[in-house]
This record gives sequence, structure tokens and C-alpha cells, in this order.
Amino acid sequence: MLSDMKIKTKLFLSFAVVLSLVVITNVVSFVNLERMIGEVNKAEELSNNLATEIGAKDQARGRMIQDKLKEIHDSVKSTKSTDIIIMVCMAIVNIVLSVFIAMFLNKSITQPIMIIAGTAESISDGNLHIESMRVDGKDEIGALTSSVNRMKESLSGVIDQISDTASQVTSASDVLSSSVQQITRKVDDQATRAAQLSTSSTEMSQTVMDIAKNASEIASSANDTLSTAQKGADVVIKTVNEVNEISNTVSNLAQVMTTLGDRSKQIGEIVSVINDIAD
Repeated sequence: MLSDMKIKTKLFLSFAVVLSLVVITNVVSFVNLERMIGEVNKAEELSNNLATEIGAKDQARGRMIQDKLKEIHDSVKSTKSTDIIIMVCMAIVNIVLSVFIAMFLNKSITQPIMIIAGTAESISDGNLHIESMRVDGKDEIGALTSSVNRMKESLSGVIDQISDTASQVTSASDVLSSSVQQITRKVDDQATRAAQLSTSSTEMSQTVMDIAKNASEIASSANDTLSTAQKGADVVIKTVNEVNEISNTVSNLAQVMTTLGDRSKQIGEIVSVINDIAD
């Protein structure tokens, strides 16, 4: 099978055919040339022999010599014409075979290489949707065609994988962006709550200060009452009763102060938690 031959073998056979035609043509030309030279030498030898044997006045012999020379000349001319025809035929055969060999080499080597080059150029331009080339032989051209087909399929698979990976990355990016937005909203909510807790803590601190101020004023009133009791014995009982009432009031205030102290501790704990959250 010619399609299964290696390129080296095809070129060697083509060179051998052309060389054989050249050798055959040269051999035929050489043989014809030798024959023509032999005819000419034979004619010259015959002419010399006849000229020696006969005299110059023997006209009959002269005419016979002329006839013989003419016959030899016609034979040489005919041989020359035959040789020319043979040479022309050999040249035509050489031309036909050369054209056939050129067409064979073009079909088996040049055209496949041009097809492979066109396919490779399309692949380099990013067109991977072209049809795979048909592999007709087992020579180097067939191996190269198979390699280019496999390369196209591999590149197509790699690009498909890259496209899938890019889609997955885009989806993951969208999910990550949504998560970041949710975290941002939660952080804003925590900041708002921290601000509200800070405001409540300030208000509670102000309330504690007001209660302490009222307690101070009550203590001052108790001192004034004791001073008044010392000035007059007649009002001692009344004062004692008032003092008892004041004592009860102070006890109640003490309980209130204790409660406020507990709440102050709770407020301190809340403020500590707020500070931890703020940090």
C-alpha cells in the first residue's frame, strides 16, 4: 500500500524511477550514437577501399561507389530519424512519468501537510470546533495527523475544564459576597445595640447620683432635727417620734440604697459586657 509507506521510502522510490528513466534514455542514446558512428566509419572505410581499387577513369565503378555511398547515407539518415523518434518518445515518457510522480508526491505529502498546517493555524486562532482530520495512512503524515487530532481534543477538554472551574469560582464569589454582606449587617446591629446600652448605662448612673443626693439631703435634715431636740426638752418626745419615723425612713432608704447598690453592680457588669463587645 502506497499510503502506508514512509515518506523516506516514497522519496527514494520516486528518485529511483527518475534515475532509471535518465539512465535508460542515456543508454539508448549512447547505443544509437555508437551505431551511427559505426555506419559512418563503415561508409568511410568502404569509400577508401573502393577509391583504392578502381581508377579515376572507371566511370562505372564511380557510379557504383556513388550509389553505395548514397545507400549508406540514406541508411544513416534513416537511423538518425529513428533515433530522433526514439529520443522524443523517451522524453515524452520521462515527462509523463515526472508529472505522475509529482502528482503522487503532491497528493501523498504536500496536500496532507497543507491540511495539517491549516488545522494547526485554526487551533492557534482558538477555533477548536473544527472537524478532526481523516487519517489515510500509517506513515509520518498519518502519525502527525493523529497527533494534531489528539492535541485538538486535549485542548478542547482543558478549555472545558477551565470554563467549569471559572463558573464554580464565580458562584463561590457570589456566595462569599452575600455572606460578607450578612456579617456587615450583623456588625452594624451589634454597634447599634452597644450604643443603646451605653445610653441606658448613662441614664442609670444619673439616677444613682440623684438618689445619693437625696440621701445626703435627708441626712442633713436629721442633723437639724437632732439639734432642735437638744434645744428643747419639751419637744423631745415629739422629736423622738420624728426621729423614729426618720429612722424608719432611713431604714427604708438603706434598703433602697442596698437595692441601688445591687443594681449598680448589675449596671457595672452590663458596662463590662458592653466594653468586651466593643473591644
